[in-house]
Parts: sequence; structure tokens; C-alpha cells
Amino acid sequence: MLLILNSFLLSSCTKSSLEQKITEKNSFWYIYASNKEENIYENINYGYKFYPDGSIDYKGFDFSTNSLKNFRMDDVKQIMKWNYQQKDNVLKIENKTYDVLKFKEDTLILQYSNDKKKRILINLQTNNPTKLKSFRL
Repeated sequence: MLLILNSFLLSSCTKSSLEQKITEKNSFWYIYASNKEENIYENINYGYKFYPDGSIDYKGFDFSTNSLKNFRMDDVKQIMKWNYQQKDNVLKIENKTYDVLKFKEDTLILQYSNDKKKRILINLQTNNPTKLKSFRL
């Protein structure tokens, strides 16, 4: 009986590969937004640091110091939480819900659940975002 209970607890606490990857110690996921005129996705120089406890930091790249800096909007109450629902393949970031279309190594292709607009997250770690300014799907 104890063995069965222990197995259940371990399996319920196991993180998915997506959750493990996005919360790796040195990861930082830059946001790429669609530029429909040029049919490309461009790095907006901001992104997310995901933590295993479900919290996130929203940061921007400061070119003057060549480092990431926390970014907060004082006039808006931000919900700095994330959650992945593996069963439905849904990633919730702040107050937005995304369907996970593709997850491969350091790239997440997301689509807003309420429309077809895509958002791409790429893990460039703490590298200068000019390393990958844009790309095509």
C-alpha cells in the first residue's frame, strides 16, 4: 500500500518536458511577434523567466548594460504567474491562454486560444537579442 501511494505521489509531481525545459536555470524566453507585412516574426527584446513554482518575471534587454532588466508597468496590476495544462496542451502566461502548437528544444510556438494569432517564444538565455532578430516559420 505504501509503495502504491509513493508511486502515485511521484507521478503526480513529475513535470512534463515542456515544464522542465522552460524552467531550466539559465533559460530566458524571448517573445517574437508577427510582422504580417514582411511575413516574419520579430524579437521584441522582452520575454519571460519561468520559475518552477509557477511564478514568472517579465524582463527586457537593456542594450546600455548588455543585460536583462526587470520590467514592470506601475499603472497595471500584472498577474505574474504561469501554468501548463499538459492534458489540454495549454500554456497560461499572465492572464493569456495559449494553445501549444509546437515545442522543440528551445522554441515554443503558441497560438492565442481565442483567435489564430501566434506568438513565438525562443530561449536565447541571457544572450543579446540581436543574436536572432527575426525568423520565418
